[in-house]
Amino acid sequence: MDENAKKEKAREFFEKTSETLKKCVFVPGECSETPTSAHSISRSKILVPMAQHNDILYELDQYRSLNFDIEPYRDGYDSKFNKTNPRKASIFPGLCNTHDRIFNEIDNKIPSSAEPKGLFLLAYRTLIHSYWMNLNCLNKKALLGEDIEKSRKSDTIYFRRLRNISEGFVEEMHKQCTANNWNSLEHKFIIFENHSPTIAANSFQIDYFEYETNEKYYSPLVTNIFPVCGDIVCVFSYPKQHRIGVKISRPELFNDSEITKKKYITSEILRVFNVMLFSPEYYESLTEERKFEIHNRVELSKSYNCGEISSLPNINWHLF
Repeated sequence: MDENAKKEKAREFFEKTSETLKKCVFVPGECSETPTSAHSISRSKILVPMAQHNDILYELDQYRSLNFDIEPYRDGYDSKFNKTNPRKASIFPGLCNTHDRIFNEIDNKIPSSAEPKGLFLLAYRTLIHSYWMNLNCLNKKALLGEDIEKSRKSDTIYFRRLRNISEGFVEEMHKQCTANNWNSLEHKFIIFENHSPTIAANSFQIDYFEYETNEKYYSPLVTNIFPVCGDIVCVFSYPKQHRIGVKISRPELFNDSEITKKKYITSEILRVFNVMLFSPEYYESLTEERKFEIHNRVELSKSYNCGEISSLPNINWHLF
């Protein structure tokens, strides 16, 4: 299929899914307000400082093309970092103005480990972003020339589970938010000290594990990574009732070795991120070989069946 045919297929797909795109998903299926271009990462406290004096960031967002103000087909959907600025970085049309204002607190101040409300809101917005992307995930088969309706119906079991679990998680988070139950989440902090403001990223994922009963359970995890005062802060958030599952399915997060943590977090960022941003100083310092490794890893993740993505080979380098 030539490039023009791919573009036409992509536009056709987006026309068919446009109604889903134009909904606020703060409360799934309940808000009819028109969404705005909300940031999933704080513009003033994270993105602007990262961009430094030249007001530029390097962004990798596989779903950037879903936004209303950008062509639905760009660069073949390959894994390239694009130059952007803090005003446009990490935006997604998934929240209306009213619901977007709920997150003003974390836009104006980065929460510390002693601020459960701020940490709750940080995880909540990342989860909403992931849920919105999951709803509007462009099946790669549509770009390979297969029938679009058939492609949409051929969703993998993993994606159906992820959609259902993330929707249920969003609904549960809304209940806890309404009740001001900020302590319903537990947070694992990992801090890498003395790093330049290199990277900001967020994601939501689920892993499956077997417990003492030999029954399969799932453990959800919301990840937020951002620079603060020369350090890289990684916040992993999950419901308290899933504490055991997180420790079983992700032992690397609780390993004493900093290198082990760095490699694991790098691997996870590159396989299940919502959006990833590099500061210009950091990105421009990368060798061409390392840029290729980053792009290759993301492409490899996309080529795996979703249910098998956890079987990706380990990497022996890290971003931090």
